[in-house]
Amino acid sequence: PTVDRVASCWNFVAVQNHPMKDNPPAHEIHADDWPTALQSVDCNNEIVRIFGSVTEPSYVGSAEMCDGTAHQDMEKILERMSHCVITHNERCDESKEIVDVFLPWMKSSFLCDAKANEGKVQKKALGEDASDAILMMNEYDQVLFEFGETLFEEQLKQARAIKSDQVFGNR
Repeated sequence: PTVDRVASCWNFVAVQNHPMKDNPPAHEIHADDWPTALQSVDCNNEIVRIFGSVTEPSYVGSAEMCDGTAHQDMEKILERMSHCVITHNERCDESKEIVDVFLPWMKSSFLCDAKANEGKVQKKALGEDASDAILMMNEYDQVLFEFGETLFEEQLKQARAIKSDQVFGNR
C-alpha cells in the first residue's frame, strides 16, 4: 500500500498538478531517481508527518530521518494512531460499519459509491527496483500502515460485536 500511495501522490502532485514541469509519471521513474524526485514533493512518510513531531517534508524524506528521528518518534506516533478511528478506502463497506458505530454522526456523509480525486495520470505498475527504492525511503510509513491495518481489523470486530449486542441485546 505504501508504494501505491507514494506513486499516486507523485502522479497527482508532480505530474497532474504541474504539467509544465514535464515530470514523468511514477512508472517511468528509475529506482535511482526516486530519492531526488521525492524531495521535490510531499509524498514521503505521510503518516510520520501527520502523527509525528517532525513535519518538515524535506527532512522527513531524507536519509537523516531514517537514522533515528522517526524511530524515536514511533512510540508517540503509535500512541496517537491508537486513538483514531481507522477507515480503509479499498474496504469502504467495512469502513462504513466502523464509522456507523464509532462516529454515528457521520453515517449520512460516509458514502462508498462516491469517487473523489480520481487522477488523470494513467496508473501503471512500478518496477520492483523502483518499489524497493520507495519502500526504503518510507519504511516507517509501511510499519505504521501495517499497525493501522491491525487497528482497522480490531475496530471492525468491535463494531460488529457492538452492533450485534444492539440487535440481539446483551447476552
